[in-house]
Amino acid sequence: MNVIDLLSFAPFYLEMLLYVMGLYNEIQHVLSFLKMARLFRLLRLMRYSDKLTLIFRAIYQSRDILASIALFVSSAIMISSALMYYLERGDYDPVRNVHVRSDGTTSPYESIPASMFWSVSVLATYVDMDMCVSCRFQG
Repeated sequence: MNVIDLLSFAPFYLEMLLYVMGLYNEIQHVLSFLKMARLFRLLRLMRYSDKLTLIFRAIYQSRDILASIALFVSSAIMISSALMYYLERGDYDPVRNVHVRSDGTTSPYESIPASMFWSVSVLATYVDMDMCVSCRFQG
């Protein structure tokens, strides 16, 4: 028996033991991490499949290109998030402690990380213009 096999079934018995002892709620997050070790057993199946080995070898050989694409996409997300935040935030209202648009509604773009949701959804999916949150021409 190897260590991965042990880590894959040990959390089940450990969970039952801790539940009986009444300590399950205190250590539940550790057990959920150990349960993820079951996924590593799937990686062992890769050595029996030539096609999976070919796919992983192709991904490994393309790692430079994939890293370039990831850098480009993350840069596009950061730039578009910052632009959307500065174009759509509105004026700051110190009484309400939020940014308010000219029509009186609060801006959904509270910060640059909050506007990243908009950026990822626009860059990753097709967005109908009726669903667009921005109200101004620039956005």
